[in-house]
Amino acid sequence: QQIVAATTAQGRSSLVVVKGRFTPQRLIDMAAKSGATQETYKGVTMLHGMGDLEGVAFLDNSTILAGTLADVKAAIDRKQSNATFTGALAQRSKEMAAANDAWFATNVSLAEFSKGRVPAQLGGNGGGFGNALEAITQGSGGVKFAAAGATLNLEATARSPQDAQALADVLRFGASMVQMQRSKGDNQAKAASLLDAATFVASGSVTRISILVPEQILEQLYKTPKARAQVR
Repeated sequence: QQIVAATTAQGRSSLVVVKGRFTPQRLIDMAAKSGATQETYKGVTMLHGMGDLEGVAFLDNSTILAGTLADVKAAIDRKQSNATFTGALAQRSKEMAAANDAWFATNVSLAEFSKGRVPAQLGGNGGGFGNALEAITQGSGGVKFAAAGATLNLEATARSPQDAQALADVLRFGASMVQMQRSKGDNQAKAASLLDAATFVASGSVTRISILVPEQILEQLYKTPKARAQVR
């Protein structure tokens, strides 16, 4: 029913919480047949040896924890002590979860994600978009699905109003470059049509991006991978 994942900026620590309806003993038995080992930590059943996951724990019939062993045990400790996650990131996460079907929120710089991922024409070698990302101190975004399609909203907080405006300008430039390529193929045409109605607005130190993805394009994106899989 719901999956929430959290990680540190360096990715050294991570935790995934899954909410739903489960039969823990059945899952435990299946994991044991695959070679997983079992441990009881403060009354909670934990599994080790689950692929890349160090630990998997079943809090109850509706909650599963997965991640590094230390993080899973720490989450169990917090649950049993009735600890509450508070602060700016917690509040932003609640807001994003309430407004979107899928979302993210971060309180660290996004600069590290640009390394090796920004096209050279956008300034991937230290300029343009790369410099704009360096100025982002925190960000959030989400997707909301509706009958007419999906709306993607992103929000980036920069170091200053000038940095926020620079980011909006670079994004508009990148969008215009994509739109200029619409005649070069079906994929380029789809990307260009999405950006036709996109907005990039800077307000104070915050840059807001909004993109509407029509239902027809969502269906095409969904069908294309299936068709490719059948060809293989």
